[in-house]
Amino acid sequence: MSTLIFDIETVGEDFDRLDETSQDVLTRWITREAESSEQYAAALADLKNGMGFSPLTGQIVAIECMMANGKKGPSTSNLLPGRKKQASKSTAANSK
Repeated sequence: MSTLIFDIETVGEDFDRLDETSQDVLTRWITREAESSEQYAAALADLKNGMGFSPLTGQIVAIECMMANGKKGPSTSNLLPGRKKQASKSTAANSK
């Protein structure tokens, strides 16, 4: 049986360009959980860097599929022309 591998490239919204309400909702848990300003800053940086992994704050910019034997299938890239690509990568694999 063959294995088909999907590589999905995503980018997240720019946190600093979100409206104040969205920023408050996204950081509410950080405010509650952080025990110091250093913990808050670290959690906020993680949140900003992970925006591409959420279906609510990320967008797909490229999809590629490949057979596990190395033969490439169809590829779609540059789904959002003009958008600066930031490397957030998730891979879904093993569709048989």
